[in-house]
Amino acid sequence: MPTILVTGANRGIGAALAESYLRDGWAVIGASRSGVVTQPEIEVLKLDVTDPGSIAAAVQQLDGRAIDILWNNAGVYLDKGVGLDGFDDATWLESFAVNTVAHLRLADALRENVARS
Repeated sequence: MPTILVTGANRGIGAALAESYLRDGWAVIGASRSGVVTQPEIEVLKLDVTDPGSIAAAVQQLDGRAIDILWNNAGVYLDKGVGLDGFDDATWLESFAVNTVAHLRLADALRENVARS
């Protein structure tokens, strides 16, 4: 049975992806900061993609396990409703750190798991 790990699996697009793969017969690992997912059949992985310690703990928990797909879905929209006149460098940099850098770090950390698939 193939395995997918979906970050941000507690709501929205991530929850829908996790549920869809579950219906299709995949083993689904749902990662979220809260450690909560929408379906009891989804394996829970408590993970904050911005926290190196949390990533290290996830890598340890998944040690030796093959992951066929790593779907980096977790993200933030911190400047929602803010026009260009309200542009704030710190907010944009934080968004970039969560939505881009964190996913690169996670992909690197789980490289061996994905290579096992």
